[in-house]
Amino acid sequence: MVIWRTALLALLVSTAIPSFAANDCYDLSDVLGQWEGVRAEAVQAEPTYKKNMTGNTQKTMEKILKRWIKAGAPPGAIDEAGALRQAVTACYSRSLKMLLDHGVSPNTPLPGDSPLRMVSASLFCDERAAATVAKQLIDRGAIVNDRDALGQTALMRAALAGRGSIVNLLLDHGAALETADCARRTALHWAAAAGEPNAVKALLKRGANRSAKDIHGATPAQLTARFVQRPLPTNARYEQYQKAFNLLQSTATPPSAKKTR
Repeated sequence: MVIWRTALLALLVSTAIPSFAANDCYDLSDVLGQWEGVRAEAVQAEPTYKKNMTGNTQKTMEKILKRWIKAGAPPGAIDEAGALRQAVTACYSRSLKMLLDHGVSPNTPLPGDSPLRMVSASLFCDERAAATVAKQLIDRGAIVNDRDALGQTALMRAALAGRGSIVNLLLDHGAALETADCARRTALHWAAAAGEPNAVKALLKRGANRSAKDIHGATPAQLTARFVQRPLPTNARYEQYQKAFNLLQSTATPPSAKKTR
């Protein structure tokens, strides 16, 4: 059951943005609504995941890979994309090293995503572990500015997930700060819309343009003010939006959503 739920959540993470492509490129409200659900599911599953999967599953995976490599099997002899996906979403750095050492490309296409974009927004491991795996991929030649069909980059995914350290890692390795997706939204737009102050702070420190406008003329601060008005699961999430807005230091009307009791 845990494995099935993990696979389902990984699929949602990797396809949440492309799956809502429409006349307006994608529906940001739907994307953020689904993302809140993914976050809630990940938090709920975290104790079980850490207890039953992080250690045991990684050890099992390593045993399988060792047998596979010892037998002299070529990289494509097993489900290469499946193994790589498991390693990056769960931040199994040792398993990832084994795969990369054996010739698996860090740019292997995954369903709807790339390894670097996927780990940049992974919710199945802590930020430090995710940053370690992201660095492994980059050091082995992962394309930092690779974009999906909607123009999404790893930097945008890290911003969406509030991964400030990964934002900095990507920028340190050549990520384009002001790249915009098909809706002309930059990483700062995504961090702001998702109410992620850590990512907002990291991006602003690196010079992100807080005045950039998306396809509808909205600045990052205006997206923060807009999306805080929707129902959020906890008061802590409203507080995160307020912090993000304050960091943006905008002249727009500050968010004033009614908090849950």
